[in-house]
Amino acid sequence: MSAVQRKRRRAKRGEAASLANNVTDGPWRAGLYPDADIIEIASGLIWRQLGSPYAEDRWRAAHSIRSLTRFNRWDVIDRLVDHAAFTTAGPFQASELGFYYLHARVWLLIALARVALDDVTERADPRPHVFNHGEDGGCPLEVCRQRMM
Repeated sequence: MSAVQRKRRRAKRGEAASLANNVTDGPWRAGLYPDADIIEIASGLIWRQLGSPYAEDRWRAAHSIRSLTRFNRWDVIDRLVDHAAFTTAGPFQASELGFYYLHARVWLLIALARVALDDVTERADPRPHVFNHGEDGGCPLEVCRQRMM
């Protein structure tokens, strides 16, 4: 038996084998890692920052959306708009940390409104699920309703 095989056998019998069941993430499950899609990763990280408990992070994320428009990365913005239907940050945040999805939605709408003011010649692709948050109770904040009118 080689040294590598002995180490594997010892690891399977030791405490390390049961560690995954004792940590806060729990056992492995699908969805803990993002797909190998660079657009999904970029939009997921920005979505996570839009829902940060810290205003500085949300401000930076909103400005990164404006930067994406200057780089003509509408594919990332389209995917980011799709994230507005989510109430979590998915694989981009530990499950035990809070994600402020209402903040994320508001800051996304603010950033998109600013993008529209910056360059009105670009395309508009309104998504019903973004603009319905204020109507169906998904976003009870008055600023959501004001931004969508």
